[in-house]
Amino acid sequence: MSDGVVELRPQSPTVWGLALGVAVGVSFVNHVLLAQAARASLGKVISGLRVVRASDGRRPGLVRLIGRWLFGFYWMVVFVPVHLATDSDVEQQDAVGVRVERRAIRS
Repeated sequence: MSDGVVELRPQSPTVWGLALGVAVGVSFVNHVLLAQAARASLGKVISGLRVVRASDGRRPGLVRLIGRWLFGFYWMVVFVPVHLATDSDVEQQDAVGVRVERRAIRS
């Protein structure tokens, strides 16, 4: 701190830790809390999709949405690199019984 101004250094672990924490927090709000409230994340709202339970098409609960969010991280870390390295045609399967469907158009 110099003259009352905090200086952030990009190479500082504190800056990277803060950036990672903010990114994870924004991801959680978008994929879990917004999906709980509106049945869709921001991208799904824009594209006219919604998140529903695979078994009956009803609104998924908070625990399922958290599981889906965590599974997304697992998918990115494990399957995406394998898919890119092997050029496989594996599609993401949702492990928590939640699926994405197109919203019904109201007239």
